[in-house]
Amino acid sequence: MENTENEKLKIRFKFSSGEEFEAEGPREFIEQQRAFFLSLTGRKPQVIHNAPPTLRPRPTYPLNPPANTFTPVPTQAQTPPPAVPPQPAAPLATLWERLFKQEDGVLVFRRKSRLLTAPTAALVLLAAAKILRKEDEFSALHLSKALRKSGYAEGRLDRLLLSEMRAGSLTSVGSKRGRAYKLSGEGFARAAVLAEKIAQDL
Repeated sequence: MENTENEKLKIRFKFSSGEEFEAEGPREFIEQQRAFFLSLTGRKPQVIHNAPPTLRPRPTYPLNPPANTFTPVPTQAQTPPPAVPPQPAAPLATLWERLFKQEDGVLVFRRKSRLLTAPTAALVLLAAAKILRKEDEFSALHLSKALRKSGYAEGRLDRLLLSEMRAGSLTSVGSKRGRAYKLSGEGFARAAVLAEKIAQDL
């Protein structure tokens, strides 16, 4: 039978609330990415339980064996191996706490990643604010300061995020100094995948 462990697969799905997931690679990698994405979005991945092992019947022996008849010693009872409970997923905040810290009241990256550009760094920052601070909206002033302290300052923020806004990854409310940014479902999904990649690269 052909070995399918290294066969590359591709999966993509989207929830009605807007979150979208896409992954490509071996089956085990896709399952890990899917479970991580579902945990980030507050959903529980489906767990397929193995069927319980079938117990072998114990051998039976006569109570009064005839004289001069050898009575075999019963073999050790066949007991099923102890069930291993599924390992609980790491707390959602743990990943983001590895990547971010508070510096003078500003949420900043602990370490600048080579995997990010300034626009994608903004997406991950917005996702971190949503997870760690429970903030759905992040002011333009604070976002600009966080990017600058993290080493991703590359010009005016509105121009920097224009491509991501056109792609539908985030939206803005307000204007000028009162402007704030908010991730879309698709933007949050992208930020979550980027965050895991950064954590693996640390």
